[in-house]
Amino acid sequence: MSKTTLEGHGGPIWSVSICRESELVAGGSDDHTIKLWNAKTGESLDALEGHQAGVKAAVFAPKGRFLASGAKDRLVKMWNPPGRPEFVLEGHHGPVNALAFSADCRFLVSGGGEADKPGEVIVWDLAKASSLARLQGHEAEVLSVAISPNRQTCASCDAAGVIKLWNLEHLLERHSWTGHEGAASTVAFHPEGKALVSGGQDGWVKFWERRSGKELGKRKADSSPVLATAFSLHGRQLAIGCLDGHVKLWSVGSKNPWFKLCRLEKPVHALTYSPERILLAAGPDNNVTLWKTESEVQTAPAPRSPQEDDNGNRVPPQPIVETAQKLQELMSTLNTVTPEQVDSQV
Repeated sequence: MSKTTLEGHGGPIWSVSICRESELVAGGSDDHTIKLWNAKTGESLDALEGHQAGVKAAVFAPKGRFLASGAKDRLVKMWNPPGRPEFVLEGHHGPVNALAFSADCRFLVSGGGEADKPGEVIVWDLAKASSLARLQGHEAEVLSVAISPNRQTCASCDAAGVIKLWNLEHLLERHSWTGHEGAASTVAFHPEGKALVSGGQDGWVKFWERRSGKELGKRKADSSPVLATAFSLHGRQLAIGCLDGHVKLWSVGSKNPWFKLCRLEKPVHALTYSPERILLAAGPDNNVTLWKTESEVQTAPAPRSPQEDDNGNRVPPQPIVETAQKLQELMSTLNTVTPEQVDSQV
């Protein structure tokens, strides 16, 4: 596995994305810009300027080169790098923390809000460059949003630990529950779309069924809060980024412990995979770290004896689920593979 550091920002990086149809990497920064790099060469390109406050979200569309950005200035902007913004979407009353495109690029969902005020989720019709609906119900700042691969469901989570599922066809709330003690920082759909994962301030990574919101299982990510989650292209590997700087990997559906890929100097705010077997991580050290693998990283087999935590205390390994019935359900839902199988596409 090769590791590259992409440098050039003048402030902490809150988000990172890679374009599927080019070698461009984008990072949204607290310096009010979106920095661009060539993922293949590591070359720093001209930054996109136009926001008047820190950029919390920067996401490439699943198709084409369009890039969406959301910032503390309450604006969502659409770009066609390396040019200026194509159009601006106005409607948020607080900072924009998260963005997600639908798979067909027809819609964009943005999430945000201010501390101690109701959270905001807005669905945008990109063809008309206008707001389609404001989804109300979050009582705290929305920190992350995601759209299922079939474009039917949106997931959102907030600073109070609440996770919501929305029906995007009818623009109505489908399910709502408290998933974490403290903030629920991140949500992501499995590529097959039948389940989603969340990570929170309580240090848990939890798995939920898309249709019902039923908990499928959970894994403890040690004691550090989980800030970011990302599935590999075919969903056989899950990466998490933590407040303590750890980037950890797990073979989905296995009983293996977390594989500690590295520990960066500061919190990991964003993670993303590319189809070219690239994993990107971003945080407040002003850089983006890039790993490129020839195959899926193999995590170690589950230990037969109790593990030790960071303080040397012996603790039992954390199972993915609490019962054999839940394990069977999760394996069926995620269509998992054995740990020995290698995903050559990741």
